[in-house]
Amino acid sequence: MKNIYIHPNASEKYYSFNPYITNLCKSVGEYCNVVNLNTKSNSGILHLLKYLPKLDYIWFNWIEDLPDKKKGFLQTLILIFILFYCKLTSKKIIWTLHNKFSHYKKNHNIKKFLFRLLMKQSDFILTHSSEGVEFAGTFGEKVKAKTKFLHHPVVGTYYAAIKPKTTDILIWGSIIPYKGIDLFLDYLWTHKLEEKWSVRIIGKIRDADYKERIMGLTNSRIVIEDKFVDNDALKKEIESACCVLYTYLKDSVLSSGAVMDSIMMGARVVGPHCGAFADLKKDGVIETYSTYEELMVMMSNLSNNGGKPNQAEMQSFISDNTWESFGRKVSRWLNF
Repeated sequence: MKNIYIHPNASEKYYSFNPYITNLCKSVGEYCNVVNLNTKSNSGILHLLKYLPKLDYIWFNWIEDLPDKKKGFLQTLILIFILFYCKLTSKKIIWTLHNKFSHYKKNHNIKKFLFRLLMKQSDFILTHSSEGVEFAGTFGEKVKAKTKFLHHPVVGTYYAAIKPKTTDILIWGSIIPYKGIDLFLDYLWTHKLEEKWSVRIIGKIRDADYKERIMGLTNSRIVIEDKFVDNDALKKEIESACCVLYTYLKDSVLSSGAVMDSIMMGARVVGPHCGAFADLKKDGVIETYSTYEELMVMMSNLSNNGGKPNQAEMQSFISDNTWESFGRKVSRWLNF
């Protein structure tokens, strides 16, 4: 069996609320030996060094954000060393292209350098949207040729409860500027639509300035709850909502695991026509909009069942995009 290290380590605090790495390790672990599957470490890239000599593959996720971490400059230097060491020793680098660039402006120039270096040095690039393949192609045809699109896998059992709706629009998850929630609310207020729909927004707001701005866009119909929502509470919120809306900015987003969670909880999902949202629209499982004006028309049609996904298409999509299916596809692609 091939030896692979998957970064970040599943136990790292920064990703403690993101099950993606845990699921990835288990999925890929059916076909190769994930050497850090059951290890515990918060030492970042330093943890990888002791495994380096015996590895066949290293799989990086969100590694372009490394400069923002504790001792980020030192970790970045170590990462650069690892990338060139792997080239010299024929070890393979896999990089998941989650976003077009980091969502966080800090250390912008260093991240930009890392992004280009990863495009060049990675042997395999995975993206969860077809747009990601085209974006990789802007760095050259060789980069595009080594980039593969696979949908972000789904988790759990599909559940679509038919219950009375008490909310028109639900937005959930961390409330961060790149998700464009403030711009959506701005549009509602500017066009005197702030009373038209009931809007519930639930998620942690970690930036004080952003919190002040977005809280100023609420009223009796637009409610924001600054709190983490667990799966049980989220299911109830989704059951009561006509749709789950994503307002992500198109210039950076490629995919979102939260969208897949909403789909599996039976939500009628509406998102911007870009990245993975456009792929999911093509597969018939969500609806998309290109402008806020188009979105307003879609919102007006919610009550007449417009945009409800075809259940046969939904079941077909789910069965083809489980983590188990993902592992099989990856093993064939990487020749595990």
